[in-house]
Amino acid sequence: MTKVRAMVRAVRTRIARERRTDGIRRAVLEDRRRVLARRRAFGSADLEALDGILRQAEAVIPVRELVALSPERRSPRLVVLRHDTDNDIENAVRFAEWEAERGYRASYYVLHTDWYYRDGFAGPPTRYVLRALERIQRLGHEIGLHNNALTVALRTGRDPADVLATELAYLRRHGFEVVGTAAHGDALCRACGYNNGEVFVETPRPEHGPARRTIVCRDPGSGRDLRVELAPVPMASLGLTYEANFIENRYYLTDSHGRWNRPLEVAAAEFERRDAFLKFLIHPSWWAFQGEPLLARQESVPASEGQPVS
Repeated sequence: MTKVRAMVRAVRTRIARERRTDGIRRAVLEDRRRVLARRRAFGSADLEALDGILRQAEAVIPVRELVALSPERRSPRLVVLRHDTDNDIENAVRFAEWEAERGYRASYYVLHTDWYYRDGFAGPPTRYVLRALERIQRLGHEIGLHNNALTVALRTGRDPADVLATELAYLRRHGFEVVGTAAHGDALCRACGYNNGEVFVETPRPEHGPARRTIVCRDPGSGRDLRVELAPVPMASLGLTYEANFIENRYYLTDSHGRWNRPLEVAAAEFERRDAFLKFLIHPSWWAFQGEPLLARQESVPASEGQPVS
């Protein structure tokens, strides 16, 4: 009887671990929540400081709206707010709610290769991520795609433009009017010398080589030899109007790596006196909305590191 009871308990445990929440295995979801809760670098005081800058703006708008404005209509008191969801879609929703309560609107670029997006390597997005994106969009924010197409193409042999077209079709089919992308800085980008934005004719990166070329490298993780033919396509062929990393930056602030690229109080003073609009890139995964303990952090990075990232 003891062995039978042990077997029953083991089966029940396995069933519990396999239970899913909107297409995500519950064990995976609980594990990711625990991990993410331990990597917060910004708390309530930082939210207040951020709010202090945003309140100075004539308007806080998503990237899509900036692109639609002619240069003469761009106010010097304008803040453009961008978020790359990366690996924390739940915190993206919390950030979107915090902004909406204050009348701010932002762009949220969802990463199609992160753990929450789909179960496995192919197929439609999970209901889990779709529900999150629906909530963000209902709050008045823009949904965009955090483009990791060249990375997927290198690892699967697929055509990069087809990778993008597939993800855009999934999102648009579910009611998201996606017109912009933001290239994701995958770890493989540095190892193989490419930028995911190079999939577009309009956004070349000459420092990596010719726009049309064969990318060949070895995956440092698996040791596999990877290869893809890069043949850029026009954004319009995919129904897109912009790439966020190529949007004008007169003044740029980001929390990449869990630290500001320049002191926030200095940025606030400069924004108050300078005649230039401000662009933020904020990653929700670094921010504590539920009282999580904060990591010790360097207040800002050297000026050479504080440039726009992809």
